[in-house]
Amino acid sequence: MRFPVITLLIACILFSCAIEVTAQNPKKVAKVSDAKKAWLNRVTTDPPGPHQKLRPMQLSYLLSWKKRMKAGEMDFAVTEPYPGVYLSKASGKSIGLPRALFPYDFSGTSQTNANTLKPLTFDFTDTLKNKTHKYSILFQPNQMITQTDLTDHKTGTTTPYRHAYRFKKDIGLDLMSSVLYLRSQTLTHRQKISLVTATFNKPYLTEFTVVGKETRPFEKGKINAIKLDVKISKIHGNMTIEPYSKIERATVWITDDEYRIPLELQAKIFIGYISAQLTHRKFL
Repeated sequence: MRFPVITLLIACILFSCAIEVTAQNPKKVAKVSDAKKAWLNRVTTDPPGPHQKLRPMQLSYLLSWKKRMKAGEMDFAVTEPYPGVYLSKASGKSIGLPRALFPYDFSGTSQTNANTLKPLTFDFTDTLKNKTHKYSILFQPNQMITQTDLTDHKTGTTTPYRHAYRFKKDIGLDLMSSVLYLRSQTLTHRQKISLVTATFNKPYLTEFTVVGKETRPFEKGKINAIKLDVKISKIHGNMTIEPYSKIERATVWITDDEYRIPLELQAKIFIGYISAQLTHRKFL
């Protein structure tokens, strides 16, 4: 199955377990009451916070299962190639025994408006066994349009899928813009931030709650971090939501310094406990 995990890097836990094929024919959307769409009022629409500026850097993450078995690795770089635009590039793969059972490779790019932290472009490609998915998302003020091309290497055929999600509000984000927006906020104790985050070709409601501050291991020492609990819900085409049951609970730590770097992700899922941890950072 494919996981809707936040951030960036939150996508990095993807190749540590099985993947859900998200390309599918659009279904007819049934009308629902406004009460079932009330969750839209919880989505955070405040402007970017005081930690908006980002220093160009390169980050490396290690994925593990129960912190005992290495499962994957990811490299992630953010730059500002020209004023007003953040460019992020990510690539990664499964490693070790998990790769023998589950070969998975991915790469992606994302562009974000550095002033509004709204997404501009999102493109992502992953390969799993004999199939390759290519995803792109077009973000418009009140909707997001997803395009998926699924290539079957056995038959050589490519099948396109297209779907539009209409929100009636400018709330759609991709993985990178979600991370940039989250880190920009003050992140005070008990603060709640709710975002509509598109991973691949589906949006999810990701709700963050700041629960405290801790010191976490990093490289050969420790670093101060802000701890956030994460709740994830599926968003259906009719704008109703339901809890994402395959993730029992998730926690994210962000460095408590001027850089606000995603430091660690832990998630309890159906196959057990998995984590993604920052192992190295380099300023560019």
